Amino acid sequence: MPIVGRLLYVRLKGEGFRPIDLYLYTSLLDVESYPISELCALYGLRWEVEIDYRHVKSCLEMSDFNVQSAAMFRLELAVGLLTYNLICALMVKAADQAGLSPMRLSFSRCLRRFREALTQGVPAWVYAQGTALSYLLGQLGSCKLPWQPDKVKHEPRKVRHKPESFPALKGDRETARRHLLVEMMQ
Repeated sequence: MPIVGRLLYVRLKGEGFRPIDLYLYTSLLDVESYPISELCALYGLRWEVEIDYRHVKSCLEMSDFNVQSAAMFRLELAVGLLTYNLICALMVKAADQAGLSPMRLSFSRCLRRFREALTQGVPAWVYAQGTALSYLLGQLGSCKLPWQPDKVKHEPRKVRHKPESFPALKGDRETARRHLLVEMMQ
């Protein structure tokens, strides 16, 4: 069954970069509601989505599920995604309170701070004042990612040459050195 959609073509030009031909296929058919410029801007944020996947898999330890039934898998997945959304919602509120973009906050550090607040509690004076949420948001708002002004945003996805494999060393190293010297002299 064919999927109805539209194919978009954009030639992206950035200073210092070669032009890129970008082809996007979308099922969002309404051209007025979803203009090409907005779809390209969303596509530009795709790396943030990849980072979000990484947070779900590594920080929340959801890369492997040790369950024996489909029902338990669904339950673990739902709880993990609920936890992820809770932390993200708190990060948005904390970033708003701190006057930052939520993308400037570290998910793993915010998760750690949230876990600490759950397991160790917050100071007694916070409870006495009734400001536990604003205290927690202040703590999360301080979990900024390090500022890296010289960081290259786009690195090529290439691997350096693979190291050559060497034969296993048999015997002691000194004997191997003498044997190598004899071979080099011949």
